[in-house]
Amino acid sequence: MQKSNLPYRTMKFKISFIGTIIFLVIIGMLLFKSYVDQKEIIKMHEDALDEIAVDTISRRFKVSYEILEMGLTQVIANPSISKAFAERDRNALAELVLEPFEKMKEAGISQFHFHLPDNTSFFRVHAPNKFGDDLTELRNMVRTINEDKDHNSIVGLEEGVHDVALRYIAPVYYEGTYVGSVELGFELGQRILNIFRNANGGEWYLYSIYDDRQKLIHSTHVQDLYPMEFTEEIIQKLKNGEIIEEYEEPYLMQMIPVDDYSGKYDFYLKRVFDNSGLIGIQKDHTRNNLIFALLVAMIGSFVLWIATKYLLGPLYELEKKIRKFEAGKLNETIDMDCDSEIGYLAYTMENMRKSIIQREEKLKELSFHDPLTGAHNRHYMKHLFKVFDLDNSHPISVIIADLDNLKKINDIRGHAAGDEYLISSTKIMKSVLRQTDNLCRVGGDEFAIILPKTDEKNAREILHRINEKVKVHNRDKSGLEPSISISLGLATCTSHCDSLENVFDLADKRMYADKNKRKGKSASGEGVLAWEF
Repeated sequence: MQKSNLPYRTMKFKISFIGTIIFLVIIGMLLFKSYVDQKEIIKMHEDALDEIAVDTISRRFKVSYEILEMGLTQVIANPSISKAFAERDRNALAELVLEPFEKMKEAGISQFHFHLPDNTSFFRVHAPNKFGDDLTELRNMVRTINEDKDHNSIVGLEEGVHDVALRYIAPVYYEGTYVGSVELGFELGQRILNIFRNANGGEWYLYSIYDDRQKLIHSTHVQDLYPMEFTEEIIQKLKNGEIIEEYEEPYLMQMIPVDDYSGKYDFYLKRVFDNSGLIGIQKDHTRNNLIFALLVAMIGSFVLWIATKYLLGPLYELEKKIRKFEAGKLNETIDMDCDSEIGYLAYTMENMRKSIIQREEKLKELSFHDPLTGAHNRHYMKHLFKVFDLDNSHPISVIIADLDNLKKINDIRGHAAGDEYLISSTKIMKSVLRQTDNLCRVGGDEFAIILPKTDEKNAREILHRINEKVKVHNRDKSGLEPSISISLGLATCTSHCDSLENVFDLADKRMYADKNKRKGKSASGEGVLAWEF
């Protein structure tokens, strides 16, 4: 057959054309797989943020009610206060409670109120000149404790005359006679919403639900970044206590219903998180991969164009490696014992493989780590639980660590000081851990330490070293630096335990037992939240 002078009929052209088409298809599939994997990692990151936000609300409310209960216990235990209230001596009562209330305000308590048995306001410590008004129609909690024959204490969320607050109302007795009730409260307002924003990111909004409409009460932003139609379906879900989540790039939105003291869901917290940062990384990753793929395609076409018959052998070997690459086996290197253009092409593909792996590892790092402390996050801990529940890493011990006084440091010294407190505490815990141990930040001030192949005796040694490190730090710290205090709880999973989630819960309970011991010391005059009357 006569040799054709037309370029498109040459073997070089056919090899280059067909090879280029195959090459582009492979790269496109790799890019698509990489894109899908990135989307999955972003979704995992968003789910982790959602879980942390709900957990933060629950823990914040729990801590707030504990502080309120502590304050009321000291008020009721003071006989001078009970006597002044029973004798309706407002001036004497003011002298006894105004100064302690200033200390309470440092912990965030904004309301201190005495009520008479007929639901009349007797003395607002937070507004001393306003009293005597009838609260029967305005304050259901006040009416309920007065109508209750046993006058049991009431705890919960309630909307008052001017605000919505976390409230704790307790009865006051004098010489065995019920003389009225006393109330402490945290306003669920700008201050607490800012705490939620600093702990979880995003903008926060507090809404109340009235029949078929909603009312914005407080927010961290001048306007709702994610306005939506308040439909009957949404109202019904919120009234049933269901969390509503929506995503419209770049915003992630949560509507978290909050029940009041009676169990009704008449309020909800809305969180709108701008996920532009992670989405931007994903788009940059896709764009860079596309540019890199185009460059590789151009180089590959050139190499194929100058290839001759003796290159077809190495080309076949390269094709087999690329097919594994196409199947997603990124852990196998692409190398060729060849000094020709095919070898260079293999080198280029290897660089692309490493680039994809590095970028995917970077996205996983963002998904599994807490950016402030450098520790792993709750999502990574749950991943470890699934892995350790399946493999043979028993015995496994879990230590729950809760940083005491973080809230007070944030309130008094600011969140920058609170961040330093978190970082210092994390360094202390990391310094005693082994390479196989895992430190995870699972809440605003709570950490979990996962110790594979560690029995209770060795785990207690690690717990002891943490306490010793804390003592050394507190001894050597500067005068202005706050002392570190960490409540610790330990539980061990043998080969017969049900799951690591149960071990986590047991360690959490033991941590709270340790915290209660520390609070017992606080009640004797050493604690930072004890108020004297």
